[in-house]
Amino acid sequence: MTQRELRVAGSAMWSAWADALGFISELTNDAGLKRRTAGSADWPDTMAWSRRVGGKFGVTMRLPRGTYSDDTQLRLATGRAISSAHFDVDAFARVEMTIWPSYALGGGRASKAAAANLARPTTRWFTNFYDGYFEAGGNGAAMRIQPHIWALGSGKSPEQGLHDVLKNAVTTHGHPRALVGAVLHAVFLDFALGTGCAPQPMEFPTLLKLTEFAEDLFHEDPDLQQIWVPAWEEHNEESFTTGWNRAVHECRDAFMIAEPFVSKLGEAPDLPAQLREYKALTESLDLHSDSSRGSGTLTVVAAAILAASFPRNPKTAALIAVQDLGTDTDTIASMAAAISGTGADSLPAQGSVQDADYILDEARRLSAVADGADQIGFPYPDLLRWDPPKSQLDAVLEDKKGLILSGLGRIEPTNSGGSARIKNQIWQWTASDFGPTFLVKHRDSPKAHSTVQPPPAKEVPTKAPEAPDSVLFRDERHIDRAAGSKPEAATSDFAGRASEMYEWVAKGDFDGRRIAYAMQKLAGITSESEYANFALRLRSALLELHVVDRNEPEF
Repeated sequence: MTQRELRVAGSAMWSAWADALGFISELTNDAGLKRRTAGSADWPDTMAWSRRVGGKFGVTMRLPRGTYSDDTQLRLATGRAISSAHFDVDAFARVEMTIWPSYALGGGRASKAAAANLARPTTRWFTNFYDGYFEAGGNGAAMRIQPHIWALGSGKSPEQGLHDVLKNAVTTHGHPRALVGAVLHAVFLDFALGTGCAPQPMEFPTLLKLTEFAEDLFHEDPDLQQIWVPAWEEHNEESFTTGWNRAVHECRDAFMIAEPFVSKLGEAPDLPAQLREYKALTESLDLHSDSSRGSGTLTVVAAAILAASFPRNPKTAALIAVQDLGTDTDTIASMAAAISGTGADSLPAQGSVQDADYILDEARRLSAVADGADQIGFPYPDLLRWDPPKSQLDAVLEDKKGLILSGLGRIEPTNSGGSARIKNQIWQWTASDFGPTFLVKHRDSPKAHSTVQPPPAKEVPTKAPEAPDSVLFRDERHIDRAAGSKPEAATSDFAGRASEMYEWVAKGDFDGRRIAYAMQKLAGITSESEYANFALRLRSALLELHVVDRNEPEF
């Protein structure tokens, strides 16, 4: 392994270990912890334990040793959507996020509400404005963005990774606390990967300044600038820059409170003394209260302080975080371990992390992406032909060969944790053919999996289309290229141009040549995501009207 690969592997493995360890103590008290661990004296270490899953009306399941929570689940989902080509945010939003609730272990209200809304056919990653979206300021985004930094080459600008971090984050969260927290954690992790050591207090001001400047990236992405930011500002009745800077100032104030604890924690002689100092830190940041426990900024600050206190010792950082009951134990521990794990001289013990081989394989793959090697993306379904399941119970389908986790791959029941049933619902541990283990919830008789076939073709007019009136869609010969000018739509209102072209296609009764003309023109003047949105809208109309030509076009 190269030095970069070793650092990414340490970050990935120790963050998963810390998540699995903190999952045991998440959202419980001393009595609850004893019930979960059956009073075992082996804790804190990863172990087999029991927990109720599926909410109030769920079941109590045995979780094998090293079972990780939604933190690592969504971290792995993010990684799958990254290839040498790009971060496929549409696949992450439309497939990964909508299927995740069927196997989620934990998960905040915002992430679950976001996943449900993304299943609607008209929702895009930058328009997922569910009820409460703009108030969602938790750490559900920050906890999953590490793969973007693992895949960022050492010679590349951090802004390249941060742009993907922001696209990932706004898919589920709309409050600046969540977005600033995601960026702040990303820049701390990027520093650690470059140096092999967690950032120290002297580096904090610079990393905060990078976080502050990252707001500019919203104005460099067409979808964010022209659709997301205006929607945010209309809802909040202030400029997004003001909201962003407010969240950055909150982080700066939190660091002023927390920085003295770096030396206090580092100088504490043993784990009990370290835990006392850490509890004083979390109390000073108000991380035991319902309003701040999962804060997208404050938990990131706490994790950064732990990592700075133990810059190459992720195990100690995690052991401290997971024992402070009443805080967001697994997420703080996982984020701290992701940073300090870059400098660890060893990996977690064999058998202590579920799916360790898969996590290591993904760490190597993302390191290869960072090095510029050709790494193909995950084989997601064609987003123009695939619809998310309407219910999380229908995410698991069945054919003659067995069970399928829709959009992802085949799964097979295992005996590692058993299964449970309530009425017609089954919770079942499964192994997938692409690597991870899933505790899925599905119907006792899953729906049949089938490939959707297009409806019968309908004859369409053969008359050549007449271009729409807008100058944007006239022959390129009318564009002054001598001065290096571009079509107007290359720098303005992409959504409006796509809508204009759609109306023109519809007025022509979805003539096949009009469609071809529209697809060709829009490819050059719209963003990738808006182009996909136009195609999805067109597909829905064609299927509804049964205007589908299955014949090869004539050239």
